[in-house]
Amino acid sequence: MNMKIRMCLVPLYRWPFDREWAAELRKETIRSLSRLNFLELIYPSEEDVKDGLISSDYDALPVIQKFKQKGVDAILLGALTYPHETAAADIVHAFKGVPVGLFATKEPPLPPDGLRKSDSFCGTLALAATLHKRELPFVFLGIHDPGDESFLRKVESFGRASAIIKGLSGARIGMIGPRPETFEMVSFNEHALIKRFNLRIIPISLYETVKRMEKISNSDDRVLLTIKDMGETADLSDVPKDDLMAMAKLEIALRELSKEKSLTGIAIKGWLELQEYIGITPYFVMSRLTQDGIICAMESDVLGLLSMLMQYFAALKTTPPLLTDWTLQHPTKPNVFLAWHAGFPITLRHKDSSVKIEYPSTFYKAFNKKYYGTPWFRLKPGQVTLSRMVEYNGEFKMFIAKGTVLDEGGPFKDSWGWVKVSNLERIYRILIEEGFTQHVSMIYGDYVEPISIACKFLGIKTIVQE
Repeated sequence: MNMKIRMCLVPLYRWPFDREWAAELRKETIRSLSRLNFLELIYPSEEDVKDGLISSDYDALPVIQKFKQKGVDAILLGALTYPHETAAADIVHAFKGVPVGLFATKEPPLPPDGLRKSDSFCGTLALAATLHKRELPFVFLGIHDPGDESFLRKVESFGRASAIIKGLSGARIGMIGPRPETFEMVSFNEHALIKRFNLRIIPISLYETVKRMEKISNSDDRVLLTIKDMGETADLSDVPKDDLMAMAKLEIALRELSKEKSLTGIAIKGWLELQEYIGITPYFVMSRLTQDGIICAMESDVLGLLSMLMQYFAALKTTPPLLTDWTLQHPTKPNVFLAWHAGFPITLRHKDSSVKIEYPSTFYKAFNKKYYGTPWFRLKPGQVTLSRMVEYNGEFKMFIAKGTVLDEGGPFKDSWGWVKVSNLERIYRILIEEGFTQHVSMIYGDYVEPISIACKFLGIKTIVQE
């Protein structure tokens, strides 16, 4: 399920600097970037332009034509010497809207005669100014030797950011049911989302979903196979047979809707109508769909779903995100909070934790009734990224932080884990003063930089807590 990113390398050179030096750096850059398996790297060949280097406005024309035919997800400008800035800007302009990364290269040893080979340090400033004048956004990746690991890490982050932008562009967000009546904090401005991200909200009624379920027979092979698969991944021993049937039919219906409507993800109103209609909660089904790449968010939280999708694309679809509450502060550890909710992907469970399908503990407390369909388990330990998008008056903001899920037990039900962050008091103040609400997306791995870079191109203000 991994994503591939087609990145266009533009090796830049300008006379009268050392062409041989630039040609060697070009080869080293290509060798280095070939180590990033998720990149499909394309670049001008030595047949396209002399030495494969863009050194004039005329060189830009065949390269633009070649890249237009292939299509590109990202452009990487490499100032191998003092770059030809107008040629580079022409190429970027031809692909307006595609994310652009720019790097300078370290200078070679100083020659005894004082005739400099490169001046990349100087020329990159000229190129950056030209891009600014033409209002062509880019991100500066630093000054590097292309063979250094630091260069590879920066390009990897840029590539992952490009995956976020590619994944969001034209996204189709399914919204099954309106938000809960009293959950105003998950309301959103649909027009602002369409305008900023070129995506669509696809409303789907709970009625349509339930009627689709009713058309599926109990003896349908898909129902039996789904229940069998559920039983291989979780303990279903407490779940009544009718509820198992309903869970399987709900999963089949949601998979059908996702395929028919080409949905990128689904925000679902998980309560209380579904319980009244079909007698179950959807959280185990949402867990299974999310780990299969159909990302699901609870409580019709569309902005929460977009936060999850950005993390998922940053991870190149290799690991699923989850949407959790900032639930409570640890009683003795001031920088630890409880990440808790009802439908985390069960592939993220702790190795010593069983997965049992039960009922939401809060529902049982409130209604004294067991609505089955909720996985109970503890999260595995590991580094995580936390992020959340909000929008107020047309301004989009993204909170981003790193954390660590601890290997620590507790008395909790549903899906949960203790998460340590650098400064919970400061984070809590940011969440309150900036209006980031109680839902936050969490994913295993460090994706702070890719998400931050993507936000720059998408016009989202970032608030990063390291």
